[in-house]
Amino acid sequence: MGGFGIFLFVALGVGLWMASMSYDKKRIEEYVRERSGRIVSIGWAPFGKGWFGEQNDRIYEVVYYDSQGHQHWATCKTSMFSGVYWTEDRVTHSKANWFDDLPERNQPGDPIIRHISGAASAEGGGEGTSNSRAPLVAEQGPVDEEITRLKRRISQLEQQR
Repeated sequence: MGGFGIFLFVALGVGLWMASMSYDKKRIEEYVRERSGRIVSIGWAPFGKGWFGEQNDRIYEVVYYDSQGHQHWATCKTSMFSGVYWTEDRVTHSKANWFDDLPERNQPGDPIIRHISGAASAEGGGEGTSNSRAPLVAEQGPVDEEITRLKRRISQLEQQR
């Protein structure tokens, strides 16, 4: 029974930890959404800015768009009782031309990147994107050709065995 008790204790601890992280992410997303922003990603950062000496709050690295369409990279702290507060928040990109064409909310099964790459290729990358997305979309043809060429080569090598 001792081994089962330890297993149960560890499983309960991991479950509570995962639940608290889930609630943290919802709290951060709600905070940004209340200010008409949109979350791109939230990642746990155990050694993020402000971690030293921190006992109760968990730290997250967040990428989000604000209500004006500017992209932010930020670090925030949160816990169930402390709310959300930012230890660092900087604008990394100004508003791109394609921003206004995005759907109003993130939808399950419909990632925002689908909308960004389509709009960026149609507009030549858009302002503030440094044209980084348009060439990736345009190169899909050569990539597919290379995959086909490599598959043929693999097939030839297998036949030679």
